[in-house]
Amino acid sequence: MQENIKTTIEDGVHNFKHHRIGFETPFVFWTIVIETALIFGMFTWIIISGKPNQREEDNDLKYRYIKMKGDASAEQIATLEDVFELNRNNEAIEQMREDVETYEEAVRKQAALAEQARLKEQAAKEQESKDKSIKNKQDDSKVNLNNKSKP
Repeated sequence: MQENIKTTIEDGVHNFKHHRIGFETPFVFWTIVIETALIFGMFTWIIISGKPNQREEDNDLKYRYIKMKGDASAEQIATLEDVFELNRNNEAIEQMREDVETYEEAVRKQAALAEQARLKEQAAKEQESKDKSIKNKQDDSKVNLNNKSKP
């Protein structure tokens, strides 16, 4: 039995095929070069696509600026395009960004104050209705006491 196992193991070792990868053949060399180039290309694409798009940020700021102003004429839009595209003025863009952010913060604060005022008014109405119901109960109890005392 041991001899049988020993011959099986030896046959397995002798039949085992060894594969060798080396740069001796042009196929292996070019395969590795192409795979490496593809990996670097994918990494580059991932890094570039992860950065925010300047045009999208500019369009967002232009939209927010027009929304802040309330309306825009053709001349105002042309001026915006000039500042952002043709004769890019980073100082004007940064000032515009600060103005828009200040305006948006003021709008948020105003909305919060309006919400607080609404909640206070609602609480006051609820309190008033509770006061009325308590007063009505007291009046009803006085009437009931008067009715009981008048036989």
